[in-house]
Amino acid sequence: MKGWLLGGVLLVILSSAISAIGRADDDTCVACHEVDIDAVLALPVPEWRESVHAASGVSCDACHGGDPRVEDADASMSPEAGFMDLPSWTEMTEHCGACHEGIAESYRQGRFGAALADGIRVATCASCHMQEGHRVQEAQPGQIVTSDSCPGCPALADPQAAVALLGSAREARGRVLERLAAVEDRGIELSDYRARLQVERARLARAVHGFDDGEIARAHAASQAKVDEIAQQVSAYEGQVDRRVRFGAALLAALAAVCVCLWLMLRSLS
Repeated sequence: MKGWLLGGVLLVILSSAISAIGRADDDTCVACHEVDIDAVLALPVPEWRESVHAASGVSCDACHGGDPRVEDADASMSPEAGFMDLPSWTEMTEHCGACHEGIAESYRQGRFGAALADGIRVATCASCHMQEGHRVQEAQPGQIVTSDSCPGCPALADPQAAVALLGSAREARGRVLERLAAVEDRGIELSDYRARLQVERARLARAVHGFDDGEIARAHAASQAKVDEIAQQVSAYEGQVDRRVRFGAALLAALAAVCVCLWLMLRSLS
């Protein structure tokens, strides 16, 4: 009887696990495209799975609209369900800007936006972030558009200087994040500081998407000052952790000494 009961419990647990796995892909867009016999229509799914969108839980409907809960393809991709065709290069900024508002606004107000408004076919979001289809990636500093890679684009006067600034900013944030992780491993919650570092990352990202050398330099200087300020505040927590460690070591040493004294006392009485 116990064996049957244990088996039943295990079956319930296994069924729950399988259901949970199924729910991760409980999306008719993914389900239909993944098994489509047309390789072109099936390709976006494996690309998307390796994207920053998938890692962040952003699925097809966030960009393309439609209703991923409806199994009927025509109903799921109907105008009533909000389905949208692929945006043209002139619509890309508005399309991506529905989620990335600050970046899109910087783009519109910057040199790219001005060129786009004049009808010049400049680089758009997809140029840097969708070079591998739906495998949307975070752009790297070295991907800054230059006149060589995009002759029609309003190139930065000194792209290598901009790349160097972005690289140094990323390294500086990385060092502070490593120190934050070390402090948090000792039981001190510092999520607010992580959020502040993200704010500074966004500040610099907005400047980059304006594509102006002076603005990038000014944003970098302001962002670096904030990162340095955060680093100083983290130092205070590091000192707190060190004091806790020293206090713990001293307390253990005192307890050990007390135990030794008690042992010696008991031994002398016996």
